[in-house]
Amino acid sequence: RQRSRSRSKRGNTASVQKNEGPRSYLIVHNMAKRTNIGNIIRSCSAFGVDCVLVAGRKKNTTFYGAKGTKSKVNIKYFASLKQVREHCVSADIAVCGIEIMDNASPVHKHPWSGSTAFILGNEGTGLTQAEKDICDSFVYISHYGSGTASLNVTVAGSIVLHHFGLWAGFKERGRSGEKYIVEETRNSGLKEGEVANLSEADLALRTERAEAKRRAQQEAEIASDTAVLTLPTNVGGEIPDATW
Repeated sequence: RQRSRSRSKRGNTASVQKNEGPRSYLIVHNMAKRTNIGNIIRSCSAFGVDCVLVAGRKKNTTFYGAKGTKSKVNIKYFASLKQVREHCVSADIAVCGIEIMDNASPVHKHPWSGSTAFILGNEGTGLTQAEKDICDSFVYISHYGSGTASLNVTVAGSIVLHHFGLWAGFKERGRSGEKYIVEETRNSGLKEGEVANLSEADLALRTERAEAKRRAQQEAEIASDTAVLTLPTNVGGEIPDATW
């Protein structure tokens, strides 16, 4: 395929861990609520999205609700959906729309064949015709209850990104206690916004330290809960009536 010469504006270039094999991408274009954009960025960081492709709205894109994950996700800005499509074609990335349509496949069947960029529609109106026109395929999420006609856009996107990671065989992140280990931004040798990748040895060491800290906290809580309550006594040695 002939490579496109369209220019994109550079955004975040976080040093995130790359997944081998098929990669996932997210296209942001017509989402209206800033909390939804921020929340989907958080999901991108959790589910191994390689890059977020923002189309035509750099000045109007905020990431409120990302909870500090924006610096851990690569973000590129494009002037239009056409340029995003050209970029995907040149990089051999299929575009998949997330929409309830007659020609859409259920997401649990994992109907992908390689790297894929997913595009979400507007919270109220769904995908526009222009957004549908750049798609190679569509997926939808099966419902089993009768209480709603559709899912929140961030919830839908998160489910699809998780399914893609399962299909592509992404390596699960290391855990510590009841949370996943988060990459830290280091000051030494890194520019602002870049994220350091930790080696397996570093991850193992951090896990061990975090687990030791968690055990110490649990032991302290148990000791506090089982401590003997010493009640005050009168001069004669009798315990006074409780006042609680």
